[in-house]
Amino acid sequence: MRRSLSTLLRLMASLFLLGWGAWSALALSYLAGWGAFGASATALTIPLALWALWRGRLWGLMPIALAGGLALALFFHLRPSSDRDWAQDVAHLATGKVNADTLTMNHVRSFRWRQDDTADPVWQKHSYDLDRLVSVDLIASYWMGEQIAHTMLSFGFEKPDGGIERLVFSAEIRKEKGEAYSALAGFFRQYELAIVAADEIDIIGVRAQVRNEDVRIYPLQMAKTTARKLLLHEVALANRLKARPRFYNTITANCTTIPFQIARLLVPGLPRDWRILASGYFPDYLYELGAIPNGQPFPAIRTAAQSSARAKAAINKANFSDAIRVGLPKAGLF
Repeated sequence: MRRSLSTLLRLMASLFLLGWGAWSALALSYLAGWGAFGASATALTIPLALWALWRGRLWGLMPIALAGGLALALFFHLRPSSDRDWAQDVAHLATGKVNADTLTMNHVRSFRWRQDDTADPVWQKHSYDLDRLVSVDLIASYWMGEQIAHTMLSFGFEKPDGGIERLVFSAEIRKEKGEAYSALAGFFRQYELAIVAADEIDIIGVRAQVRNEDVRIYPLQMAKTTARKLLLHEVALANRLKARPRFYNTITANCTTIPFQIARLLVPGLPRDWRILASGYFPDYLYELGAIPNGQPFPAIRTAAQSSARAKAAINKANFSDAIRVGLPKAGLF
């Protein structure tokens, strides 16, 4: 019995050392700038540590302990900043202020994109009547198969002429100039988090037309009071990030987990689900919860939601937001 317990403990320790060594190698490659060579050298501490564990040679654990300690020190030494040479699309952070029933948003992005890194930069100030909030849509943009999607929330406000003005909130990395996104780097404090507020022809147009992503729009149904709280939580988060920068994290602080965290504040006890991590399935999750109207089978709703072709056809039209919603299921606030 004692031998079996000892073997079990060593197996558990071996799994820990494997994970610890892999994390340390990746962390040092990013945080210390050691690159692939440094990561490979650090990874060599793993077999040495495993040999030492099973042979009872404690000195063999020192290299992996030192590498991991250095990685942790560098990791926690990093501090998010609002003062960097930012890429033009995240040069400004959105902020909002509510006065009575009017929401005033600063730095609403209204770019017209020519290439993925080339656009006519336009930042605007807009005011929205909260009493005229009439819709909330989930926008899911698929760029890496069905498993991963960038998710956004679009809020619609009825205008005096009967049209709808829409404001989209998107949680993104705040890239520096010349910096590219890496999901792996997102685990190691390589990017700050940004809340972008934009019009739809900007934030949907660049994904559908320029990046050729598969954009899907899902109208949501909820109480008007819930929609208003959801909007104001997005604004409050944007204001907090402006005042106190925060790191992006591929798992814990990204484009899907933030809307989920906000929704959980509004619906206490909202169950956590694996589809929060596999963000491409987040719409399925909302369908099961009833936030996406379930009068039709979800595959039919998913097909109707595919909006990239409509977005490409309407990219230069004034009625862009209406054109990309042709054929979508009806939903709304109650």
